[in-house]
Amino acid sequence: MARSSEFADSAVGALYDRAAHLPLEQLGFNLHVGYWEDSQDETPYREAAERLTDLVTKRLRVGPGRRSLDVGCGAGGPALRVARATGSAVVGVNISREQLAFACALAEREEMTDLLSFRHADGTDLPFDADSFDAVWAVESMPHMDRVRVLREMSRVVRPGGRVVITDMFARKPVAEDRQEVLERFREAWMVGPLAPIGDYPALLRDAGLRLLELADLTEHVLGRSLPSLAGPVDGAQHASAGPAGAEIGDQAALAYLADLAEGGELGYLLLVAELLPELTPVP
Repeated sequence: MARSSEFADSAVGALYDRAAHLPLEQLGFNLHVGYWEDSQDETPYREAAERLTDLVTKRLRVGPGRRSLDVGCGAGGPALRVARATGSAVVGVNISREQLAFACALAEREEMTDLLSFRHADGTDLPFDADSFDAVWAVESMPHMDRVRVLREMSRVVRPGGRVVITDMFARKPVAEDRQEVLERFREAWMVGPLAPIGDYPALLRDAGLRLLELADLTEHVLGRSLPSLAGPVDGAQHASAGPAGAEIGDQAALAYLADLAEGGELGYLLLVAELLPELTPVP
């Protein structure tokens, strides 16, 4: 993942180091929510998580000879799926060294090192030259970062006309005074910064030199499910989420805070697509 402006990078890195010891093989090396069509959809978690990755993939518009950047690449499952589906090269960055070790081993095992590479880096200070990628994407790493800084970095490293695709959590409605403690416990458990309303995103993108192409509320498809511990089997549809892979995933309390806010309507989940236009590129 990448560093939060509120929590030390070492703490967030350690959080994801622990997440690297989940049953990653069973999870398909995914540590993000799944996507279900409706409440009657009984798709198992692993397939639903891959479905979410596919929603991101088709919006990247990359193919053979193209190069994309996965900001907060987790254990490498989504990057592998994007590379296989598109034939494009994917570079993943992460501040968790243990997750990076899994991602590199996955690329080796699947004989995909010609298209996949991973490195230790902070999403708010990317170690790449300007215009290095045809697309940049982030699946659930945004809650851990300063959105202004990471969006400017994404804008800097993507080529003009290139796409930025993001999934993020957002403040779906104001949190009542008697619910503030639940919100704070959720933020501490998952090490996430303040949540912005969905209406703030167009301005955030403009300030980063990006033009909004799509902004969708996916809450009912991803958070409208039960969120129990993953300590048990993960193949059943009732195991809806590996979470925004933070906290002690499998910690019932941490998952309870997330589920509570989702069920209360305060927590939302979005997908956005933007592109870099030369005339909107911010001046350094």
